[in-house]
Amino acid sequence: MYQIKKLKESSCEKLFNDMNNADLNDNLSKSYSEHKILDFKSLTQGLDHIDGASFDVDNRFFSSYHQLNLNTDGNGTYDFENAKIIFELFNDLSPSDANDERLWTRLTHDHCHKYVVERWMKSSSAKDKKTQIKERFFFRGDSKAARVRNGIARLWWIAYLTVNLNTKDDKEKWALTEAIFESQDFVTSILERDLGTYTNVRSGILEFYLDNKDLFKNEKGKKIQRLVKDINNYGGVSLLALLNKTQVKNIISELMNKVNVK
Repeated sequence: MYQIKKLKESSCEKLFNDMNNADLNDNLSKSYSEHKILDFKSLTQGLDHIDGASFDVDNRFFSSYHQLNLNTDGNGTYDFENAKIIFELFNDLSPSDANDERLWTRLTHDHCHKYVVERWMKSSSAKDKKTQIKERFFFRGDSKAARVRNGIARLWWIAYLTVNLNTKDDKEKWALTEAIFESQDFVTSILERDLGTYTNVRSGILEFYLDNKDLFKNEKGKKIQRLVKDINNYGGVSLLALLNKTQVKNIISELMNKVNVK
């Protein structure tokens, strides 16, 4: 077993301040854009960790240099599979624990650094590189946004908010998780809004999508954004929270007539 310890809050703050104050061309900033496995040293080396706050992970989930085995092609092709891995490795996390920057910052700067670099930094221009670093390597600001922007926290949170733990059928268990990863627009449009905190709304949108994929063939991203925006505006979020999932899906069906442009 390999023991992953959380960082102390002061360590997270030091990492963020060092990064934020660094010039993009210096060695510190380069460490967020490259991962040379042969000479990689943990970015948390020398920082304080919390001895009593640790997670035991089987060694077989690690490649060399203590990197978790997560795949990426620089796009979201393997996000669904990676979300399943992270969720199951940290399946005893409570939502409160999963809002703790000290875990996610440790992982993005250490055991998942190679993955986050390859997933999020390869296509980053110099202009937006520092923003990408802040969002993908750190866990700061509004919790809803941080949950789906941090490179590793997003995998756990998206799985947590969509997995069906009431079935033994693996396909059924992960159906909504796989669906939401089919478009980054689903992730940002649903989970960064208040409506995404309601199970009936999340499930209603994703189940409607799975049942009506033909309606999303053309201009998929735009349709998702428009649809979720219209749902959000429909009667206010407080009303949506009182509806059951079937009622939510019926509303979506009505709204889709306006959204769907042939």
